[in-house]
Amino acid sequence: MSEKREKLRIVGMHCATCVNTVTKSIEKVNGIKGVSVNLATGYAEVQGDFRLNEVVESVRKAGYDVETQEIRLRVNANPEESPKILSAVTTEGVISSHLNSATGILSLLINPQEISSNDLVGMLSEYGAKLLNSDKAEVTAIKKDMNSMVYSLIVASLFTPLVLFYQYTGNYIYAFIFSVPVIIYSGRRYFRGAYRALRNRATDMDTLVSLSVSTAWIYSAINLVKGGVVFFDAASLLVTFVLAGKTLDAYLRYRISYVHVPHFTARLSTGETVDADQVNVGDIVIVKSGEVLPVDGVVYGGTGEIDESILTGESMPNKKKKGDPVTADSYLVNGYLEIYVTRSRENTYIAQLVKAVNDAGTASVGIKRTVDRIITYFTPAIIAIAILTFFIWYMIVPLSLALLFSIAVLAVACPCALGLATPLAVLVQVRKLSKKGVIVRHGDALEKAKHVKSIIFDKTGTITTGELRAIPVTVINESAIAMAAALERLSSHPVGRAISSLSKVEMNVSDFTEFMGEGVMGNVEGHSLLIGKKDFIQKNCDKTMDGDIIVCIDGNPMASFLIEDEVRDGVKELIDDLKLNYDVLIATGDSSSFADDLGKELGVKVIKGLTAQEKAELVKSRENAMFIGDGVNDALAIKQAYVGISLRSGSDISKQAGDIVANSLIAIKFIIDGSYKLESRIRENLAWAFGYNAILVPIAAGILYPIFYLPPQFAALAMSLNSIAVTLWSFFRP
Repeated sequence: MSEKREKLRIVGMHCATCVNTVTKSIEKVNGIKGVSVNLATGYAEVQGDFRLNEVVESVRKAGYDVETQEIRLRVNANPEESPKILSAVTTEGVISSHLNSATGILSLLINPQEISSNDLVGMLSEYGAKLLNSDKAEVTAIKKDMNSMVYSLIVASLFTPLVLFYQYTGNYIYAFIFSVPVIIYSGRRYFRGAYRALRNRATDMDTLVSLSVSTAWIYSAINLVKGGVVFFDAASLLVTFVLAGKTLDAYLRYRISYVHVPHFTARLSTGETVDADQVNVGDIVIVKSGEVLPVDGVVYGGTGEIDESILTGESMPNKKKKGDPVTADSYLVNGYLEIYVTRSRENTYIAQLVKAVNDAGTASVGIKRTVDRIITYFTPAIIAIAILTFFIWYMIVPLSLALLFSIAVLAVACPCALGLATPLAVLVQVRKLSKKGVIVRHGDALEKAKHVKSIIFDKTGTITTGELRAIPVTVINESAIAMAAALERLSSHPVGRAISSLSKVEMNVSDFTEFMGEGVMGNVEGHSLLIGKKDFIQKNCDKTMDGDIIVCIDGNPMASFLIEDEVRDGVKELIDDLKLNYDVLIATGDSSSFADDLGKELGVKVIKGLTAQEKAELVKSRENAMFIGDGVNDALAIKQAYVGISLRSGSDISKQAGDIVANSLIAIKFIIDGSYKLESRIRENLAWAFGYNAILVPIAAGILYPIFYLPPQFAALAMSLNSIAVTLWSFFRP
């Protein structure tokens, strides 16, 4: 990496301490040589040979954010050109980039202070890059490209029969005339692609097609003047067959790989019916029996039974009452619900799931990187084989036949099938998991899951339901419980919610501060309150008392509580199964006796009383550890894990940190099983793609001649069928 400068807009700074924290977080990144953070402007200027994504991640770990912009571009490129495109956008201002080879959608996260979407469109102009502002625009772009292929195919299909008729009746001048629109119009995309590859000093499928077509057509045009053998039929059929195969392949991939967010309307409590996209957080939506829920939210009023099989795979309806969370696209079997909207339509769970499926092909898994390197040499090797074939046969057979053998070699080879083998396999496996309620945010995590050696669970909200109960043990001052409840109402932690439920008395609360994994502090009715674990209280109060959670008022312990929880259904069976192949343990911030009892009940080691940082250190100390959690205090451990999994019921922060978001603990078995299936699917696709070329290239080169001979036009058809076969096998393999 060369030395560079980046200007970042930091979000969340409000004092000199913030500046110091942000500065230190950036300085931790490898390659940083200079950092200047300005509180007044909110900007940070960074110098060195660093990776921008590491800087952004470090700032976010420190509790601040960096202004970024996510953009999506549609590019016209063959799958084997993916490494070249990703290399082209590896520039200053680009934080991350992913290209879905199956759909041609390039997703980028950028620093808008350094680069714009227009800059990137200009950088990729030779690939016909177009900015997409929405999923609708994305679909329109894909359809437009597909329609262009259809129009080209129609022209080729109309004129090629005329070329054949005049070729076989000996009217070669008319065969030439009617071949012109086939070669020039229908074949233009391949010549443009070959020119683009030549400019980039690369070779691809377009290179092979354009070489084979132009060689046959130009040779025929010259012989038309000289009176020699012509192949206008072969050149026209070659374009037509390649177009037919590629159009069908594009159609199949579009129809079975691109998933859309379902479109619904919503009935507001005001009586107005609007598009679900127009519903805002805080609105109340009415859903009646037999209707689909258009939004994510919580039940505000009414009761009903909901079929959530679209997300969980379980067809048994679940009863929902006031306060229960509900998810968009599930179905109200019977009842009546008033739903308080908690997420906009574009941020619903189903929308996230759809985005994960559509972005699945962007995963840069290990096998794909190996294949990308192989593809770099594939086309030059085929061209070399074609040249060698020509010279060998030129010494044995007439020039025209030797030329046909070499053209057939160019026409039959298909690097596209190799380029599609991995992204299609990833996409299919991600889509299968999505039907079980699992969002795979990073495809490489799915590949890595089969290498996991230890599995670490968070306790509260993960192993247990998180519906904690706080039981008073010692109460010196009766008002302590009411004061503690008032302070804990400002906390989203399950322990805080449990304590807050002990009293409904309203009190004045100020200066609330939460110490992640430790406790809370604030002023209640003029008194200083500190609530937390025993160790935390011992460090900050004069005395302590027995209990899991201690309440300290004005420096003196006044009350303590025991915290109890309920183990989720099926956890014992799941852990017993996982223990057969993995080292399983529980890491929790809970230091209560309940954590010890839980470990004995489940037969696993429990490491308790951990802070968020200590959980992360534990994960890092284990080889290839998978961590499963749900809370804000789990986010760091989830991020540090070899494979990090967040539960759908968890906090948004933990879900953002997770490689995978699962709807339940049972999904862990699906994820691990899916990892092994993914590897098998990729290897099968690659075996087919390599094997197909390994068999047909020698046949096209004439190894079976004169017993069997593969003309160039049928070699082109065989090439198209290779990609179609990989596509169909990826989606319909059992």
